Amino acid sequence: MICSNCNLQNNDDAYFCVRCGNKLFQAILKSQNPSDSEIIHYLAARSYQIGRDVGNDIIIADRSVSTRHAQIRFVDHEFYLWDRGSKNGTLVNNEIIDQVKLNHQDSIQFGRQKFIFQSKDLSLASIQTEEEKLIQRVQKTLSSMTPAYLMQHGFEESLGVIIDLVIEICLCQRGYLVLYSDRDKTEFTLARNFNAESIANHSIEISSTAVKKALETREIVVAENMPLDSHFRAQESVVRLQLMSLVCLPLLSKRPTKIGRYGYFATDRLVLGILYADTWQVNQHLPLRRREILRSFTERIVQTIETILAVQ
Repeated sequence: MICSNCNLQNNDDAYFCVRCGNKLFQAILKSQNPSDSEIIHYLAARSYQIGRDVGNDIIIADRSVSTRHAQIRFVDHEFYLWDRGSKNGTLVNNEIIDQVKLNHQDSIQFGRQKFIFQSKDLSLASIQTEEEKLIQRVQKTLSSMTPAYLMQHGFEESLGVIIDLVIEICLCQRGYLVLYSDRDKTEFTLARNFNAESIANHSIEISSTAVKKALETREIVVAENMPLDSHFRAQESVVRLQLMSLVCLPLLSKRPTKIGRYGYFATDRLVLGILYADTWQVNQHLPLRRREILRSFTERIVQTIETILAVQ
């Protein structure tokens, strides 16, 4: 998706430009339910499946919502809403519908769950939630990390700022950066806690299963309620450290060559390392919106780490 402000080509699932922070979405679907009034779904120029099943683009975890309840489509610069034969129906402005064009400020109801559709005056100030404030902080921090800043603050301090951002985005208690010089060969590690303090690396244990999965799939790994997860509950680290949730982000570069001694090639991508964050004793749910924020900023985070390594 190309940013209209700076012309950068962003990932298709990005809602904000990773370079300038400009919004890339066309409309929002904002919850009107007291229990989750801060939930906002951002609608880009594409189709969205809506329902209770985890395979949907917009997941509504309520028994009154069908597994595949409805669909929003973007056609000729307009959003349209289709009901998919749901059990409890789809209402727009209190009228049950099969198909309808959506207009600004339309009231939508899926089962018992109510939303408002907004397509005008979508400045960040008008829809700002804690997540939007977080986006602005992340954007400001990454933008400030110029070569001059990096020369002044140094290698470890600059990488520590990146870890702190990931901890904040993922609502975790500690974070860990691993940089590789070759496959399975660690070149550098750095650990931080949620108070932005360094942790002795020798005291850090992380989930090797999560790291392996992230590197193999090249996707962000999110695990919650780990003692109940068949993939993680038997791990010694999970049991010993009472790990409850984690996020593991593979750092994949588009560069054609290594950065000094850092990175190794796996097929067509340069693997710099991983960013890892976790919580223990208390399970921390990572909301979908924060997952989207992490995914949207992944490329920018990798680019910033590349700059830090190059300046070193």
